Amino acid sequence: MVEEERNETLYKAVGSLPEIQRRRFLLYYEYEFNFYQIAAMEHCTASAIQKSVAIAKEKVKAEIEEISPTVTDTARKRNLFFICVILSILVDTLNSYKEDSYAAIGRAA
Repeated sequence: MVEEERNETLYKAVGSLPEIQRRRFLLYYEYEFNFYQIAAMEHCTASAIQKSVAIAKEKVKAEIEEISPTVTDTARKRNLFFICVILSILVDTLNSYKEDSYAAIGRAA
């Protein structure tokens, strides 16, 4: 389910790019053409393609964060929850050992 949502979000983000950036972005990331190959197809320089792809990547990243900011927030909250649970267990365990130590000292005296 999460994978489907992630793919849908990415699809929407890439779809929001201007046509030229979308085409270059997909050629580079989806079809694995290099900048020189894309430049030959587009009749421009490889550096122009590199810059266009970099800008497209930033736009996609920003769009994903705008569309789905709760994904990272939810993950952080979930991780924080598990950390709190683990810390609680550790504190209980340490307190138990401390009580056992005090009991052992009391018995020895």
